[in-house]
Amino acid sequence: MAIVLRFVDKDGFIQEHFFDIVHVKYTPALTLNNGISDVLSRHCLDIQNIREQGYDVLHVNVVINYKLFMQHKLHIWKLLCLKMLEENEEIVGITDVLCQVLQQKSQDILNAINSVSIAKKLIQKLRDDGCDDLLENIVSFSKKAKIDIPDLSACYIEGQGRSQKNHITLEHHYHFDIFNTIIDFQLQELDNRFSEKALELLILSSALNPKYAYKSFKIDDICILAEKYHPLDFSEQDKINLRYQLRYFELDVLTDPTLQNLSFIAELCQGLAKAKKSKT
Repeated sequence: MAIVLRFVDKDGFIQEHFFDIVHVKYTPALTLNNGISDVLSRHCLDIQNIREQGYDVLHVNVVINYKLFMQHKLHIWKLLCLKMLEENEEIVGITDVLCQVLQQKSQDILNAINSVSIAKKLIQKLRDDGCDDLLENIVSFSKKAKIDIPDLSACYIEGQGRSQKNHITLEHHYHFDIFNTIIDFQLQELDNRFSEKALELLILSSALNPKYAYKSFKIDDICILAEKYHPLDFSEQDKINLRYQLRYFELDVLTDPTLQNLSFIAELCQGLAKAKKSKT
């Protein structure tokens, strides 16, 4: 039940303001009257001081607006959906695992990229299959908390006094306009942070990783890295010479102890400088 107070202000204008929402199990006049009295008493207002108007069943200047009540009930349920979706264990779990993986200093670049790809697939799967489970959880929680559950098969009306042209149901609205929109935002965040170009750069850069005895070393990837992402740093002749220099390097690292047992590109740079090979 929604309570709206109607009164005349000091300037003589009639005002109506939403006051509170009260949950009632039954709707007889006496039950409603008691509910209103309880609300008013909590705000130190005496129902006896409200002038009677003689046109409503409660004989008090309180308008019970069913339409407003339904709008607020839907608003409360929508907030509940948003809150539970925000705290959804699967979304939190997927992103938390990804963050932990990316924060590991010993993490291999390719494994990190693979983790990003897996996270995207899991969130996409949640988008495709997870809404029904979430709605069931919200309905179950609402029942336990005695929160009114709207008829999800009813038509969704956007805004007061507007009709829905496509006869979209509330369930459709919660699924596609709320659930999918939030999931899409999560996917977009990952795409923004790990775009195709950024992932390609990381993959090509991993060819320089000396970890596991230069297992990721790939001459073609390093040449593409120089050609595509550092065009101003290499002349055409430099690009031709680079491939031959990399072939020489590939054999040299196997015999030079200074360049063995390295894990990071920074260590490789230090090893090349120590071996006086950083400029050769």
